Amino acid sequence: MDHPTTVELESLVVGSLSAEQRRSVITHLVRGCPRCGGIVAQFLPVLVGRASRTAPPPPAEETYDGALNRAVANIRLLAAKPVAQTVPEAVDFLAARGVAGLEDVPISLLDVPLYEALLERSWTLRYEDPGPAVELARCAAQLADGFSTGEHDSRKLADLRCRAAFELANTYRVADELDLADSTLQRATKLFLRGTKDELLGARLFDVQASLYAARRQFDLACTALDIAADTYRRRGDEHLAGRALISKGIYTGYKGASEEAVRLIGEGLSSLDSARDPGLAFSSLQTKAWLLVDCGRFLEARTALFELNEREMGGRVNELKVRWLEGRLAAGLEEMDEAESALRQVKEAFEELGLGYKAALVGLELGAVWLRQNRLEAAAAMALDCSDAFLALGIQRELVASILILRKAAETRALTVSLLYQVIDTLQAGERALPASGLQPSRRGAGL
Repeated sequence: MDHPTTVELESLVVGSLSAEQRRSVITHLVRGCPRCGGIVAQFLPVLVGRASRTAPPPPAEETYDGALNRAVANIRLLAAKPVAQTVPEAVDFLAARGVAGLEDVPISLLDVPLYEALLERSWTLRYEDPGPAVELARCAAQLADGFSTGEHDSRKLADLRCRAAFELANTYRVADELDLADSTLQRATKLFLRGTKDELLGARLFDVQASLYAARRQFDLACTALDIAADTYRRRGDEHLAGRALISKGIYTGYKGASEEAVRLIGEGLSSLDSARDPGLAFSSLQTKAWLLVDCGRFLEARTALFELNEREMGGRVNELKVRWLEGRLAAGLEEMDEAESALRQVKEAFEELGLGYKAALVGLELGAVWLRQNRLEAAAAMALDCSDAFLALGIQRELVASILILRKAAETRALTVSLLYQVIDTLQAGERALPASGLQPSRRGAGL
């Protein structure tokens, strides 16, 4: 077997090999060469001048996997470049190259910088592109599993692995892999108990658990978990995260039908948010509150919230359409039927153009309800039939099919009523909330955090 030279192995550690040379040397090491793996481990302290190159090599039988684990740990403990400086570089690298580029990550970005960057990039993508988000979080968990430290650092190591596990569980939840999310979260809980039991880490664990409870429609358990998280954040002086937990609790309370209490909780949460820290959260929370105010029939307050929403940066076409949808629903509540029809038509057509068929059909049913209130029965019945076909074509959940069949029958026999339409709309919106959605969780009337 042709081994890399000692100079090449040292150059690998300090990051001075060309990309082609690095691939060749890494390929050799990954095949399991204990001789070269031991030499690599020997050079690690030199990176920061903490030991000489004459440090004794590990036993010859040690595999490269062991040397690599020790390498990762030593770089983490002895790295000369602060983690805070290198994480943005690693995030930029992942944004440009993705998971496929991990084999070419510069040595200066290995270990904690790469771990942090993987989790940060996964968080950014979790709702935009759940598949890659899962892969990035899985890589972070695998990287953490490969870390190795002295016995005195074992609890902190468990914390790192715990965090990677519950963030991976969260991406599984968003990707609608609830069983995987549950088993991964169970592992995170075991790791938490082996670690330092840091309160803030525990609060985040409860936060993720609440989201999984909500995805399984166990809203009482979700709210209890969020109470624990909010209390911890508040005691530790992070009012922003406490407010975020209260907003989540408000959303889940709204799912249970307690709109008035949901409005109160979201309002309390909003008062604690640092908008500069998370402007998107502040916007979506206010949007959710406005929808709930409409649900409660508090139309003037909803209009005030709408004015505030329109003064903020909405962050994309879909958010703009959700606000316009809210304007249509509010106009219907205020008996301004022409404005309601105009807004709902515009939103339905735009959602169709964007390929958001479920939302387009929901808006179509609301438009049908407006027409029914204007005594335009034929138009309302035709819209109800069209939207029913759209929902069935989308493969809606089995428990929602009965509502669609009832709606179709009522439309075909011209027995459609406004009350029936809104009952079906509420049922279908609850079904949409059970799907992966943007932000913390989707909220009523399509406004999601």
